[in-house]
Amino acid sequence: MLVSTAEDLAKFVEELKRESDRGLALVAAALIDDKLGETLRSFFCDESPSAAKLLDDSNAALGTFSS
Repeated sequence: MLVSTAEDLAKFVEELKRESDRGLALVAAALIDDKLGETLRSFFCDESPSAAKLLDDSNAALGTFSS
């Protein structure tokens, strides 16, 4: 689910309320992972090779939420 506006976020929260505890944690972590990636990309000046290597390369240092 794409969450880009407050209305989308409200719909997403309603959907989360129907999840099990385990499902809620997994879906919320996936959303945080996605938004964190978008935030990090916005702080890099350009899509330089070094930025791409940090974010998108296999085993990238900033490639996943767990990193």
